[in-house]
Amino acid sequence: MPLSFSHPQLLLLALTLPAILALYILRRRRRERLVSSTMLWRQATAELNANRPWQRLRRHLLLWLQLLAAALLTLAAAGPVWYHSGAPEETIVLLDASASMQGTDVSPDRFTAACRAIVAEAASLKPGATMTVIVFGQRPRVVVQEATDAASVRQALAGLRPEAGGADLGPALSLATALAREAETARFLLVSDGGVTIPAGAPPLEYLAVAGEGNNIALTGLTLRQLPQGQAALVTVQNFAKQPVSGQVLLRAAAVEADGQTFALEPGATAHLLWEGLPAGGPVTAELKPDDPASNSLALDDSFWAVPQTERQVQALLVTEGNMFLERALSLLTNLSVYRVTPAAYRQMLATAYPYELTVLDGVAAGTELPPGAVLLINPPEGLNFYGAVCGPAYRPAELQAVPGSPFLAYVDLAEIQLARARSLTLGQGWQADIMSGSSPLLAHREEGGGRRLALLAADLFASDLPLRPSFPILMQNIVSWLLPPLLEAPREALTGQEIKLAALPLAEEIVVSGADGRQVLLAPPFPPAPFITDTPGLYRLTQSWGRQDGEPEARATALFAVNAYRATEADLSPREPVRAGSEDGGSNGEAVLTRSEPVRSHHLGGFFCLLALLLILVEWRAACRGY
Repeated sequence: MPLSFSHPQLLLLALTLPAILALYILRRRRRERLVSSTMLWRQATAELNANRPWQRLRRHLLLWLQLLAAALLTLAAAGPVWYHSGAPEETIVLLDASASMQGTDVSPDRFTAACRAIVAEAASLKPGATMTVIVFGQRPRVVVQEATDAASVRQALAGLRPEAGGADLGPALSLATALAREAETARFLLVSDGGVTIPAGAPPLEYLAVAGEGNNIALTGLTLRQLPQGQAALVTVQNFAKQPVSGQVLLRAAAVEADGQTFALEPGATAHLLWEGLPAGGPVTAELKPDDPASNSLALDDSFWAVPQTERQVQALLVTEGNMFLERALSLLTNLSVYRVTPAAYRQMLATAYPYELTVLDGVAAGTELPPGAVLLINPPEGLNFYGAVCGPAYRPAELQAVPGSPFLAYVDLAEIQLARARSLTLGQGWQADIMSGSSPLLAHREEGGGRRLALLAADLFASDLPLRPSFPILMQNIVSWLLPPLLEAPREALTGQEIKLAALPLAEEIVVSGADGRQVLLAPPFPPAPFITDTPGLYRLTQSWGRQDGEPEARATALFAVNAYRATEADLSPREPVRAGSEDGGSNGEAVLTRSEPVRSHHLGGFFCLLALLLILVEWRAACRGY
């Protein structure tokens, strides 16, 4: 097994060995005297011979004991370390960096303990063997490639911290097999707390577990509900520990501190805590305070944030000679402030400041320039080229067919709708059909590169029973919702490490996200905006601005959104085996073998060598006393 030294420079102390030999060779000289007989002087003669300078080295017990003691003390000073296990020619380590690796049930935490275990593995490499380390959360990255010594591995791992999201082992394994010089003979070592899924077809893996007792309490949800007076908040607490726990949940609504509520939970139990009469409209923050800190090994899920849903009022312009069906359908949309003008007045308005985010053109040519913002064109005139959609002659549509995946047709029933007249359409690049009538599209949409959205309905509403059917206001709601996306197109609860896709407002010129710490991230320009990813839970503010004059925006739209860290797979810190894809119990499905790897054990031998040296010195002293 490999033996290394913590302080190899101290091996220079081995120079004491020739010094001891020199002391035996260079003995002091004595003056010669004549005596009558040497019978009584044999002992003195032996001592005299021993002290003769530059004499040939003779076997002497005290000499060998002193040399051996000096050698042991030299080895002890150099700090010898002996490792229990060796390694193959190529080791590829897959280091779990998910949120659960922040657990403190292993000192100082699971991730740090995992890094130390990897360094110990690197110290056990045979001469010529290499180690590659891939750290993976939701995305893998190589932090060490083909290292041959523990020092470089230790340096590369220093400063790394786990993420706040989950772990996806599949991409990391694909990267590992691609980096392996010989995938058949390489050793793949998974260092994790077990909260990962091994994909089908994975190579044989060794598993090094890094986990302790796994006690944890988590805030698993925060739901807000609007009341006639203020709002209510429902907080969910779950006990993942193996013993009963208790504590308190503190709540803050906007800048108001609410009274805390206590909880007591058995293992695996859940509690729901309700607050009512909170200030309306503001964000809410919940914070967990356990009575026993040892029962809560993961601080990441001790806080939860929520933002109440609010509607944004939008100014819309309806350009028509008169269409009561459209006016009625648009008036049902509570987030729209609709203004009606004639086509002649509309053309004059285009030459002035245009504050409308949505323009609905009923039977009006869009012209060569689109108005700012989103546009819905209904019943276009023949010959119009509406940004790549060419309007042809009128025809009588046949049965209507919905195009799968359309954003406009949720809860819309097209059966038995009768159309007497519509305009044939030829769609250019970028347009997508939503409703087809035979081979001609009847409804289509397009998204411009800057985030502006267009929709085209080729039907004449006065020559149809569509406005009389319940599906018509639903269709208009769906179209307007797509044309005017909310400030944030994201899951209701955004998670750390998750790509949050943001939709630009039709007039937006700049999109910025700022966190509670004041840091800002510019998402656009260029458009479309880049997705937003963060590993820090908390409240974030999205700001979209437009109409810049003298460097300052004329208008802004802002919205708060919450990013939380709770994931059930990460909050459950209990020790467990990695789960194989298609396996309920975490066992092997026969495609690969998961073997458990024991951590490389290191033994510091300095104290042992010091003890041996002390024993030899005692033996040497005893031998000297007996005259050897």
